[in-house]
Amino acid sequence: MDVLKFNLSSAYHNPSAVTAGPASSTAVVMLPTIANLSTTYFINLKLTDSSNEVVSRNFYWYSTTADAVKNACKWYYCGASKSANMTSLATLPMITVTHTDSVGANAVNTTLTNSSSSLAFLVRARVLDNAGTELLPVWWTDNYITLLPGESRTLTASYFNNAAPPSGATVHLDGFNINPN
Repeated sequence: MDVLKFNLSSAYHNPSAVTAGPASSTAVVMLPTIANLSTTYFINLKLTDSSNEVVSRNFYWYSTTADAVKNACKWYYCGASKSANMTSLATLPMITVTHTDSVGANAVNTTLTNSSSSLAFLVRARVLDNAGTELLPVWWTDNYITLLPGESRTLTASYFNNAAPPSGATVHLDGFNINPN
């Protein structure tokens, strides 16, 4: 578990060992109160197996200014009377995430790399045909991902019924602060 300030400096780091069986849940660590956090901050969770391979990853964005819920709620909805302060996300610089693609017989693999010194926030990958139309349905191993500076991740897009991608299929990236490419 890593808690990062908005400038991506570390506010808290806690590698914790856990033993858990398949299809189970185990409480690992309770996040302590952390002083001097930026208004918007991030929590990066990574679960690795005994050979240090990543099994699961989750990236969260939080605010030191919490949402406030209205007193009057309907059974299906409680509106916010005040929203958490996430305005600093709008100041993230626009960056380019590079990608290397490999079109296979029934899938496309793409390795995304954030070579910048900034956060690549909510990167979305799509497979496009020659005309620039998104190919659907496609099942991604992951999508709308966040990459820290220097981080790379490989995603796979599989086609419905293992169909072959059309000739000329390409991967296109965009996202919250991502220059489309």
